[in-house]
Amino acid sequence: MTGHEAVLKREALEGLVVNESGTYVDCTYGRGGHAEQILERLNENGRMMVIDKDIEAINHANQRFAGDSRVTVMHGSFRHIKSFCEEAGFNQVDGIFIDLGISSPQIDQAERGFSFDRDGPLDMRMDQTRGETVSDGYSAPNQKILVTSCINTAKRNSRVELHEIFVLHVKRVQLKQPTRWLALLKIPYLGATLTNTLQLEAFKR
Repeated sequence: MTGHEAVLKREALEGLVVNESGTYVDCTYGRGGHAEQILERLNENGRMMVIDKDIEAINHANQRFAGDSRVTVMHGSFRHIKSFCEEAGFNQVDGIFIDLGISSPQIDQAERGFSFDRDGPLDMRMDQTRGETVSDGYSAPNQKILVTSCINTAKRNSRVELHEIFVLHVKRVQLKQPTRWLALLKIPYLGATLTNTLQLEAFKR
């Protein structure tokens, strides 16, 4: 991929933005595909806030909407939406948009640690400005926790026969590279198990 294209923009927003003078919040800015559509539906009295944990997304938003007084950009988790709205002077909002998941730019950049096909450090932080990376979090003292968690996941899905292979390869790479190496095993389930576990931990950070 070379860019991020928001999907179902018209369908997602046609029932949301019903007041062209209203106040709206995009809780997951990404690269602004949905936010741009919201803004196009607002007149000069409308207001929009965009929120994202990803500092690259925030930099993108600040550049994209520079000079547009209708837009407020907030860096952080949308769980703080109440305090963000208070800070921005939003007494009420007419609609809130949330598009959960990882955006393609995060997957495309090897250094973010989400990629299946590019080598890079196991960072996997949604907010690169705070917290420890997944690799740091599962350094030597904590590797056993990760392995146990993934093995338990495999057990719950009746894939007990994969345990020994899984443990062997986790120890082999010592979590220094992302999940791309699992694809080489030609056992996609292993890659999915590890990736899901790591991503769950990343979303907690």
